[in-house]
Amino acid sequence: MLYLLTNYLKLHYVLSIFVQMFYVNTLGFYLNRKYTFTGRIKIGSILGELIKYHGIMLSSSFAVAIAMYFLVDLLKVWYLYAYIILTILMTIYNFIAHKKWTFNRK
Repeated sequence: MLYLLTNYLKLHYVLSIFVQMFYVNTLGFYLNRKYTFTGRIKIGSILGELIKYHGIMLSSSFAVAIAMYFLVDLLKVWYLYAYIILTILMTIYNFIAHKKWTFNRK
């Protein structure tokens, strides 16, 4: 999706990242709630979880945008390589944050 938005629709890579993340996060909340953290879900807590989920993902999005600028514009790393590296790092961060906060039973 990043490649298509950047190369074919000619969006700036940072804007492409935000468009992609909106789509992925909407799907991600549903899948995480249904499959990944099923044992941690309280009935009726979907609104609170949704707010927490998007809060974490928004912070991740800003971190990725800043890191992408640093890697691509300053260090001249190809944007797809930079994004792959950041995706791996942010996946670990996001999983831990959602496990400890978003879908925590406490």
